[in-house]
Amino acid sequence: MPNSSQLLDQCFDEVARQAKPLLGRCVEAAMRRGGFVRAHSLAELTEMADFFAKAPAPVAPGVAVMATSGGAAIMCADAGANHGIDLPQPHAEAQAVLDATVPEFGSPHNPCDITGQVLNSPEAFEACARAMLRDDHYGVLVLPQVTAGQVIADKRCPVVSALAREAGKPVCIVWLPHWLEGPGAITYMRDERIGFFRDTERCFRTLAAWQDWHRWRDTPRPTHAVGAPAGAPSPALALLRQQPQVITEQVAKQLVALYGLPVVQERVAASVREVEQQARGMPLPLVLKYDAPGIAHKTELGLVRVSLASADEVSRAAHQMLASLSEHAPGAGPGRFLLQPMEKGDFELVLGMKRDPVFGPLVMVGLGGVLIEMFGDVATELAPVDPSQAAAMLRRLKVYPLLQGYRGKPGVDLDALADLVARFSRMCMDLCNDVDEIDLNPVMARGNRFVAVDALIVRRPT
Repeated sequence: MPNSSQLLDQCFDEVARQAKPLLGRCVEAAMRRGGFVRAHSLAELTEMADFFAKAPAPVAPGVAVMATSGGAAIMCADAGANHGIDLPQPHAEAQAVLDATVPEFGSPHNPCDITGQVLNSPEAFEACARAMLRDDHYGVLVLPQVTAGQVIADKRCPVVSALAREAGKPVCIVWLPHWLEGPGAITYMRDERIGFFRDTERCFRTLAAWQDWHRWRDTPRPTHAVGAPAGAPSPALALLRQQPQVITEQVAKQLVALYGLPVVQERVAASVREVEQQARGMPLPLVLKYDAPGIAHKTELGLVRVSLASADEVSRAAHQMLASLSEHAPGAGPGRFLLQPMEKGDFELVLGMKRDPVFGPLVMVGLGGVLIEMFGDVATELAPVDPSQAAAMLRRLKVYPLLQGYRGKPGVDLDALADLVARFSRMCMDLCNDVDEIDLNPVMARGNRFVAVDALIVRRPT
């Protein structure tokens, strides 16, 4: 049996385990807010710093890839997909050069496999590289090198450097031989216009960071202060400070509504008889909940029922909830039934906040409902955020293409959603002296209509 010291160590380990994800997200958000660029290893740091020192600002988001190996070209395509880098196809002028130059057993597209035949025709290499660098689809050219060779590097490096200077765009060498300092490597590394990488993933992660950093630099900073909160409206603060640590859903929605955020319209009933009467005057189907003090998550206790198609079903559900509460949470205080219309949406989203003692409130947006637990597709940022920062959060979501609309399926009004996230963050900033956690989940989204059908607020311990 563990002694008191071991039990204390276990407690600290559990606290650290739970705090680490939040702390990591806070640090990442703070770095993103400050324009920091993160390297994942010492090797990546040196290559990334070298490239940032050499490369001008990107003039286009697309990346061109030209390789003498089909396998190397595919590796670059995979790395581009992994890091959100676009590899668009060439415009007509560049495409004509590639079609006329690349052998029929190559691939005159992007990524381009010009084949090893270019070793016998340096003019073909130069023509293809110039065509892709001149194409305004591309802001950088990536050239994977599959062999180490000083003679090849001595001939090719001056050509590549001159083309980079002519186009005003950087060129990246991805050195694939395992002979990391092999013949030709130093020649490329020393050139002032050529970035040098010994790993395809590190190259494309650096290109993504390069594009993101320049996008951050060119984005106007928010005009509001990020320091002390402005202070909650007096009705919200008065209501909040009358509540227990875990605020009931009904009161949490009232607080949210005081900030003008959309919440579902509901009716409150103190008894089964009263909820039966309320149900007869509402459009079907309905959602019934039992909202008791101290119960943060109702679903696990059977205190949420959806798609109730009649007043009789509402009545049966209410009796079952009281029985479940008596069995599983006999110490819970008296609560209220909440009767809501069955809101529908094309997406279930989540808006959340957790307060970090150092960084303050961290806001979150992403897929809601049970999907947040299954996939964790969320974006986080330090509060407050303005609509442009909120829009950037949405773009980081994996589900973002679906939110835009996909294959004929409707999306949502992204501007309206970004505005909602910004207003939510302002509320979080105002309440952060008194609140540790806010959770609106799910928020039903359809077009430009967003409705929070559940709300959880946890006060800071006094």
